[in-house]
Amino acid sequence: MISLENISIGFQEKVLFDNLNWRIPRGSRIGLVGNNGTGKTTLFRTIVGLVNPIKVTLLYHEISGLATFLRI
Repeated sequence: MISLENISIGFQEKVLFDNLNWRIPRGSRIGLVGNNGTGKTTLFRTIVGLVNPIKVTLLYHEISGLATFLRI
């Protein structure tokens, strides 16, 4: 499962997501579709821990039985 609560992601003056809330249940298959530069790759990189969000209440993801919590 992946759970995002109140995550804001952006660079300099450009905010890609503000107070994003999203829950993806285990076993779900999703597609992320959008124009170039709208934040698809940045969101993925945030979920896997390669990008730090501007602010976040909770980022939880479970991969191979491991859970990571990030609170800022």
